[in-house]
Amino acid sequence: MKKILIALLFVNFSMNAQDAKVNSILKKHFKALNQTKLNTVKSLKIEGAFIQNGTALNLEILKQRPDKWRRKIELNKTKMLVVINGNSGWEINEFAGANDPVDYDEAKLNAYSTSATIDNQLWYYKNNGAKIKYLTEEVVNEKKTIKLEVIDALGKISHIWLDSKTHLINQTEDAESKQILVYKEYQLIDGIPFPKKVNGGVYELEFKKIELNPKFEASIFTKGDHMSVKDIAKIYLKAFYDLNYEVLGNFYTDESFWYDPSTAVINPAVQKSIGKDKIIADLKSGFNGVQDASYTFEKAFYSGPYVSVWGTYSYKIPAKFFQGMMHSDAVFEFNIPMVTNLVVRNGKVLEHLEYADWTDWAKQAQANAQKAK
Repeated sequence: MKKILIALLFVNFSMNAQDAKVNSILKKHFKALNQTKLNTVKSLKIEGAFIQNGTALNLEILKQRPDKWRRKIELNKTKMLVVINGNSGWEINEFAGANDPVDYDEAKLNAYSTSATIDNQLWYYKNNGAKIKYLTEEVVNEKKTIKLEVIDALGKISHIWLDSKTHLINQTEDAESKQILVYKEYQLIDGIPFPKKVNGGVYELEFKKIELNPKFEASIFTKGDHMSVKDIAKIYLKAFYDLNYEVLGNFYTDESFWYDPSTAVINPAVQKSIGKDKIIADLKSGFNGVQDASYTFEKAFYSGPYVSVWGTYSYKIPAKFFQGMMHSDAVFEFNIPMVTNLVVRNGKVLEHLEYADWTDWAKQAQANAQKAK
């Protein structure tokens, strides 16, 4: 019985000694981090580069308390966007041909939990029920380090190496995937240390500009303009054929264009309309007098940012808008077969090409004129 008591006392002493050692290490780590000041930071913006296979892609990371995180990696307007907002999250990966938001399940959300917080990893773990254990001291990346084991509330195991001299993170490892991240060249931003680079083996993150407490619009952490291309096309085309110019203006940029090459059949002078203001002005001029416009959708095709729609455009227009019919009270009716091609990116319509059967239109115009006589 006495031996059992001695063994229990030894185990209890060892556990207390382990806890004391870990607490001492964490205290030095949080002091080095200036965690007290970091606790006052409500939002964070990081600009830099995601470097892989020698190619540098633009990187932007936005964080806001509580648990809001947005990471965008972009090259030549093609992007991968990841957004975490509390208990929900989603991504758009245009590099993989996925232009519509894909929602995250619980497992994916948990995988990004430490990324979504402004706080340091160990502070996050300590305050979210993780068990932290001292393992050993060893040389890692040519630095003397302290190796810790972290078991989070879900049982996931991670290893974290702290620089023995600076007490900042030198390296981390996911015990299951064996993914190692190496933290390099710490820089002070208003007294708070941040790494300049994080190396993941096949890629490297470079943080060139870090801003504390920037102001963000709430919408950047929601799907907002990131509706599916299909939904955007439907809303846009309805506004287009309803001649709702106020709504249409929301879909154009200065680079957007609208053009109907097939109009050369009846009007060779028609040119491409480029830019929001020019497009709206040309639409108002070109659709002047149009009444009861509608578009009957017959078939649609969606592939990434590309949309093709087949259908029939129907509308009415007073005969007085036609040469030689100024004094007529007749109203002409048209039903024109039409193909509409769109390019939709980031919620905007960058290209709108139409191909209409204007030969058929000319025949209908002649038939309407004969009826009006």
